[in-house]
Amino acid sequence: MHVQVSPALNIFESLTYGFNGDPGSLKPGTRVVIPIGTRIVTGWVTRTDSQYKGRVKNILAVVRDDFLPGSRFMEFIDTVCGTYFTSVGSLLDSSLPPNKKPMGSLYFRNNDKEGKIEKLNKYSLKEIGSFSKTGTPDCFYKPGDTLIDSPAFPMEPGTPGEGPVKNRFILSYSRESFYREIIDDCLHRGRSVLIAVPDNLTAANLREKLGEVDVYNSELKPKERNALWDKYARGETAGVVVGGLSAVLLPIPNLGAVICERAGSAAYKRSYFSRYHTHLLARLRARHFNVPLIEGFSTRTVQSFRDSSRVAIEDKREEKIPVDVRMIKSGTRGLPENFIELLGAYFAEKKKILVVLNRKESFNFLFCMKCKKILRCPKCDGLIDVDHESNIKCIRCGFEKANQDNCFKCGEAVSVVEDVSIASVKKAVKGRVVETGVMTLSSEGLKEDHLYSLMRRIEDSHIVISTPVIVNPYFSRMFDAVVYVRPESYFNIDQYDAAEKIFSLVAELRELLKPGGTLDIFSIFHFHYSLKLLNDEEGFFDRELKYREWFHLPPFANVYHIEVKSKDLRKLGKEMRNIYQKFKEPLNIKRIYLGGRKAVRGVYKGVLEAHAQPESIRESGLLGKRDIFIDLVLI
Repeated sequence: MHVQVSPALNIFESLTYGFNGDPGSLKPGTRVVIPIGTRIVTGWVTRTDSQYKGRVKNILAVVRDDFLPGSRFMEFIDTVCGTYFTSVGSLLDSSLPPNKKPMGSLYFRNNDKEGKIEKLNKYSLKEIGSFSKTGTPDCFYKPGDTLIDSPAFPMEPGTPGEGPVKNRFILSYSRESFYREIIDDCLHRGRSVLIAVPDNLTAANLREKLGEVDVYNSELKPKERNALWDKYARGETAGVVVGGLSAVLLPIPNLGAVICERAGSAAYKRSYFSRYHTHLLARLRARHFNVPLIEGFSTRTVQSFRDSSRVAIEDKREEKIPVDVRMIKSGTRGLPENFIELLGAYFAEKKKILVVLNRKESFNFLFCMKCKKILRCPKCDGLIDVDHESNIKCIRCGFEKANQDNCFKCGEAVSVVEDVSIASVKKAVKGRVVETGVMTLSSEGLKEDHLYSLMRRIEDSHIVISTPVIVNPYFSRMFDAVVYVRPESYFNIDQYDAAEKIFSLVAELRELLKPGGTLDIFSIFHFHYSLKLLNDEEGFFDRELKYREWFHLPPFANVYHIEVKSKDLRKLGKEMRNIYQKFKEPLNIKRIYLGGRKAVRGVYKGVLEAHAQPESIRESGLLGKRDIFIDLVLI
């Protein structure tokens, strides 16, 4: 019998293995132990009807666990992996609790030693392979476990809802009361609710405001995660789960609704440790399990604007706080004109003031007035560091040039602009506005353990100077005035989704204001439509959607980076040219660039940016090529 298995490794395609046991004992979703080269790894059976007739290696052992993912959960995982081009096995492993992951915790009954129970990793690949020739052995996670013929967990995690569902988008500065109604209805029907959040602080905030909810995230101890996983995966009781990616992958069998809190927030960007977008997986989870998706935010998103005919938009905002965008003249160094005067006026009115900016320390950049853009590296498009003598150096690839006083594109003169920092603003405020009652905040100072002492410090302060880390529900309705300085230093205006990110961040800044508060923005890019249309939500999203359709961007296509690697720079250039010439039209390749002129660990890297659907990427045949990696960067 030949079956297809997806290893828990970064291998996109499933592999074919032989199985010497009872054919009826294997089902899609069964976990097995397999050989990969000289390694022993775990994998998941994806199909039991492989038609491959060539020589294959055998499955070494079958993990007789009490959990078997159902068909809908497998379809959900398969869709995610087909979008990101990742391994089904590795993502299914991510859905497991800590006590079901380690290979070193697997035991088996050794019939060669009168049924003695031993650890599987005690034996070599050759020895385990000899056991599987006479019959594939079973293995389990605890020495005291007994082998089972059928799983104790529900066979169908994610039992679908009945009939068509209507998704909702709730527009409000405070959404917990609406979530409470949805939760009460689901619990009354014996259904659980999944709430996806962008960070752990948002999860902690919802736990306080909603009451009895279970937070399932990285901050839990392994024993706590194991207990919560057992509670929900068994479907023995209905409840509310709040968390990020790990919560979205939790196999809840009696799911009644999926809520995506802060749905349009830039905080949902991918972390350094995961390539997945939590908000996208939450949407796919709701779609595959046929349950309502409820998204909550303080403004629309491009996706909800496009799907407005299929999504119920509920505008519950009490007031729409206007934004005043103020111009920073080109060439302005240091603090913007009238910035300190504005803070002084707000302070005189006894307002609690929040100043939001990106940098703790100062940073200089070159600005071209004709192109109306910040200069970026001509080699790799990275950020350029510049001193006051206009000597530049690329932060990404190391490109250097002395006396760069003209634009790379138009040749016109450029000016050195000094970015404002927390340190420079604090110094100016203490010198010209007020000496006491000024506090600063960055990510290092925002810890859940010290949150309430931090909030008391904010309440006792006149002026708070912070990075965007303060954009969190914990600080809602705390300020009378918010001043946002240079959004272009936080978002790269040239990025395709920069406009929506700026619009979304400003919407979240509105949540920090008390009723009747004021919001001011200082920017060199005051003319950019994301800032000009801040007070016209309908107009902004109409323009943004047209722009994305013109340039083949999400939600009309995904943006993939095709990374090509080589130890030889000439060979890399040749391979990139061949890919570009062959797939420029089929994959809609917009950009091609070198990752750096210096080899990293002896390897050069180049990138081709493709605006395409996953199907086109698969049809290209690039996925199976050596030294080519495809990464989904925008969806």
